[in-house]
Amino acid sequence: MPTVLDLSSQASVSRFAGWYAENYPNASIDLLINNAGVMAVPKRELTEDGLERQFATTSSDRSL
Repeated sequence: MPTVLDLSSQASVSRFAGWYAENYPNASIDLLINNAGVMAVPKRELTEDGLERQFATTSSDRSL
């Protein structure tokens, strides 16, 4: 199992999704994570994917 799931990293989310699909075929993840994002980052930061950190963490990886 991946040791870290960084929601701001598309590579991290893809690794986890691949691991999960391989180990739990035909299964879904049914959960709700409240307050899992970042907000009002004091200094604009970009992720390794070149996305603004707040957008990447709270929005982008759900579509992978």
